[in-house]
Amino acid sequence: MRDVREDWALDRVYLPGLPERDLEIGQAGDGFREHVARQVDRARAMFRETRGVDAEVSGRVRHGMYLARSVYGRVLDRVERADYDVLAA
Repeated sequence: MRDVREDWALDRVYLPGLPERDLEIGQAGDGFREHVARQVDRARAMFRETRGVDAEVSGRVRHGMYLARSVYGRVLDRVERADYDVLAA
């Protein structure tokens, strides 16, 4: 979600279902923002689900999982603060 505009310029789309017209013109319409909001909710749900496995993995893996949830959780926070407009420069 953090590099959508740059990925589009390189002919890559990692969030299927995004309105391509919004990508082409570089402006996030309502449908675009709604789609990104659903993906943010989905990612947060997956992060919550992984917390239950922390005790089941080695310390190094646990640390990596914690780090990933922390870093990408902050990315999701930024996306929310931007009102799900991941195309804004």
